[in-house]
Amino acid sequence: MITGKTKLLGFFGDPAEHSKSPLMHNEAFGRLGLDYAYLSFRIKKGEIGPALDAMKALDMRGVNISMPHKEDVLNYLDEVDDLAGLCGAVNTVINNDGLLTGYNTDVKGFLMALEDMTPIGGKKVTVLGMGGAAKAVLIGLALEKAEHINVFLRSERDEGFIQKLREQHGTDILVFNLNDEESLRSAIAHSEILINATPVGMGVLQGESLISDGDFFHQDLYVMDLIYDPEETKLLSQAKEAGCRGYKNGLDMLLYQGGEAFRLFTGEEAPIDVMRDALIKKA
Repeated sequence: MITGKTKLLGFFGDPAEHSKSPLMHNEAFGRLGLDYAYLSFRIKKGEIGPALDAMKALDMRGVNISMPHKEDVLNYLDEVDDLAGLCGAVNTVINNDGLLTGYNTDVKGFLMALEDMTPIGGKKVTVLGMGGAAKAVLIGLALEKAEHINVFLRSERDEGFIQKLREQHGTDILVFNLNDEESLRSAIAHSEILINATPVGMGVLQGESLISDGDFFHQDLYVMDLIYDPEETKLLSQAKEAGCRGYKNGLDMLLYQGGEAFRLFTGEEAPIDVMRDALIKKA
């Protein structure tokens, strides 16, 4: 029940109407009897600063940050925790009396979701993308000692981040251009895990895939698409048709990162089973 004391939480992203975060958080608040309400807000690119000003003005307790703001939001925060600083990306902001602190729960969410499907240590991995979500993926892969990582991106602007991973974690990483189909085909052929960390497959890009040919896949490959709406992207359809060993969307990552965000919002441990049921019912 909404009261005069209800604290507001939210989702800031573009697109935003697809977000399932309100479903799982509000269900969890109701189950635990916590006086919070979680809403979704479409915040266009370049408007995250004013949105955070509004967050403070409305005394919102916290927000989840999604594309395209996970990196830009760093410019408007008072403090950033170590993991978010390492990622160079924030997906959760907590408001403590006007002091905004950024966190990254995507790393934990990603690791828990992928390891439900396959262990990471010693694996060769190909990652598509280099935005905020991709950086969380790369940090997670480095922490879990992936043997080798191929990163495919559209520009070299994040080479400094890649070099830091190499130096701090001893991670073997090669960087390629996304337009280099020959290298992409070879990288996937020699990988055990493929991860899409781009928005290709959702929103205005729904029905599209960065993989042009199903022959890129092989039967020993695990495929994870961080997108969860639609439930089955074209990439996952391709993986299914190719008979890949395993494939999944980003719903579990959403669940697990949401559980960690819930703890930051409320100080309570998240009722993961309740949150999972809410997502499944509305999937």
